[in-house]
Amino acid sequence: MMSKISVVMPVTLSYYEGCASNRVEKFIRSVNSFINQTYKNKELIIVSDGCDIAEDIYIDKFSNCSDIVFVKQEKASLFSGSTRNRGISLSTGDWICYLDSDDFFGNNHLELIANQITDELDWCSSDDYVVTCYNNSDDYTAYLRGNILQYGRVGTSSIIHKKKLNVSWSDGYGHDWILIHYLIQLEGKHAHISANHNVCHIPGHLDF
Repeated sequence: MMSKISVVMPVTLSYYEGCASNRVEKFIRSVNSFINQTYKNKELIIVSDGCDIAEDIYIDKFSNCSDIVFVKQEKASLFSGSTRNRGISLSTGDWICYLDSDDFFGNNHLELIANQITDELDWCSSDDYVVTCYNNSDDYTAYLRGNILQYGRVGTSSIIHKKKLNVSWSDGYGHDWILIHYLIQLEGKHAHISANHNVCHIPGHLDF
């Protein structure tokens, strides 16, 4: 049987400096991109960072989806690792990957991952796509961004790891690299794989 993949999504739809625009629409887009995955042995863990709007959207649009789990926790500090840590703790998959609420998956993202991970691997990294023009989820352009395991050259969208590694996210804007550096130091078996994660928001650079 193919591995179960858990997708962890933290969400807050309140304003903060540098946040994406149209955040409600982008949250809905992100969740729909999970629903539309060709790979079916999956689950989405949405952790709302004290956000009532996200909870209302989940109840209205997604509460009938059996492979989506929604939980709301008390508001944490900006860029707190607690939301992703809560998502990991609730996940039941063999593998964990991440989806920010302003990005979206290509329809075959999880299938690509599932076809490349093996029991011998402990974690993986991947390239991703940076969106440059967006009309809808079937009509957009993006370029492939090569990610390497260096500070500033890899982020959350590129990381897939086994749940049993018991990783923990720290707080702060640079917590992506802190987690990745921890995985590197584990000296577990790593592979660079192909995937289809679309990055739509880079503060000060792009917002689709």
